[in-house]
Amino acid sequence: MSQNSRRTNKTMPTPPSTPRQATQVIKASLQPWYEAIDTPAAAQQTMLHRLLQDYAKTDYGKQHSAAQIETLEEYRRAFPAMTYEDYKPLIQRVMSGEVSMLLCEEPVGWAITRAPPKESQH
Repeated sequence: MSQNSRRTNKTMPTPPSTPRQATQVIKASLQPWYEAIDTPAAAQQTMLHRLLQDYAKTDYGKQHSAAQIETLEEYRRAFPAMTYEDYKPLIQRVMSGEVSMLLCEEPVGWAITRAPPKESQH
């Protein structure tokens, strides 16, 4: 959850009062999922574009021209597969306060994850 969404004081929608309304709410909630399984390539392309919009707001994304990427092939060329060790210096910079290096908004918090004994991942 982002800090922005936590700050927003939105009221919860009124719960459905009849089984028919509940069914309509459920169907409406599931519609994007049904569309995604009907056309998975289109759903993946849509998700890629959403992610690239956020990447384009980061320093790393700007360095890799995320805003200009239109296809999966362009994405793969611009953002080659990397290991944790490749990202480690960037992550350390983010944790030192250069949040915009990899993130498009301030993190809510940090957590340490388990890693093999020789490594520490954040």
